[in-house]
Amino acid sequence: MAETVESRQKAARATPRDRAWQSCRILRQFTLREVQAASDISFYQAQRYVREFADAGAIQRQSNAKPYRYRLVRNQVRAPGAETRAERIAKAKGGAA
Repeated sequence: MAETVESRQKAARATPRDRAWQSCRILRQFTLREVQAASDISFYQAQRYVREFADAGAIQRQSNAKPYRYRLVRNQVRAPGAETRAERIAKAKGGAA
């Protein structure tokens, strides 16, 4: 039971970007609306994150017919371009000095 509560709390702390990436990893092939529904984010956010993931080479557009379908190309744990907390802190310290 404790694991379920812990996993819910962890999911609640996930950023919209993390939820979008997790949805892409689970769905493997998807449309923007599917990512939006699975991630509980706005359509605009889904569009933005899918574009970021595509620019990073982690997903590809499969068809030119609308609605566009995408597929996962590279399955990795962290979202492409995501920084760890330690990396953000180091960058902030370096920028402030």
